[in-house]
Amino acid sequence: MGKSDLLAHAAECERALQLVTEAEHRDVLQRLRSVWLSLAREQSLARDPEMQEDIAALQQLHAELASVQPTLH
Repeated sequence: MGKSDLLAHAAECERALQLVTEAEHRDVLQRLRSVWLSLAREQSLARDPEMQEDIAALQQLHAELASVQPTLH
């Protein structure tokens, strides 16, 4: 996964944060955004074969969060 992909995931989290009002959902999105940004800064970490399974899990979480419709209250 390249830096641009990681930054794109972080940007998706940022956009979702503009819509989500539930505290737990916001917290997860903020943490996930932080992880994507950290991985983008540390490309060697993102390329580490041992990290690939963790990154795949993060992508799954990201996809699940993206499928949740925001609650606008």
